[in-house]
Amino acid sequence: MKPFITPDIDPTGKKSFKYQCEGILYENLRSQLIGKELLAYSIFENQSLQATWDLSFIFDSDLVVKFSSACTQAIDWQEVGSLNMLFSNRIENEPNIENKIKIFISPIKLMTLEKLIYEDDDVVVECGLIFCGRNDQQIIVSAGISPGSVSVQAQFTDEQAFEPQFPLSICRREKL
Repeated sequence: MKPFITPDIDPTGKKSFKYQCEGILYENLRSQLIGKELLAYSIFENQSLQATWDLSFIFDSDLVVKFSSACTQAIDWQEVGSLNMLFSNRIENEPNIENKIKIFISPIKLMTLEKLIYEDDDVVVECGLIFCGRNDQQIIVSAGISPGSVSVQAQFTDEQAFEPQFPLSICRREKL
């Protein structure tokens, strides 16, 4: 995945940083995930869900989605992190898998998806993805503070450890 991207310009003249998807078309993101069950995640042993540069979600039917963020200079010194996703089959195909730990969770069936969007006078950034399951289950994967990283908030994490680049209070949620 590209660590830096060239943004589109939206109709209002703002720079638009959309998700970068590899392995599927951006337009197919929703159809590839809705109805799947999240079974586990993997990260490098020395990282945490507070800030990781190599997070993979492992779903039923061998679907694996690897997350990172693109850190791009937007305006002057302002850097923005948009979310990167790499879709593949089978975690065994992942490079450096021997250095990662795999954590199983209580399965979460994805019912809906929401974009997490940061917007100011200059930019519109798809900075996170919210996975919604039954009974208000929610997992947020967002661009982290450290360039290239992601941070996760979920039932299986310490909520105090969530460190997104853009605080949730200044972002909007939009159905995908």
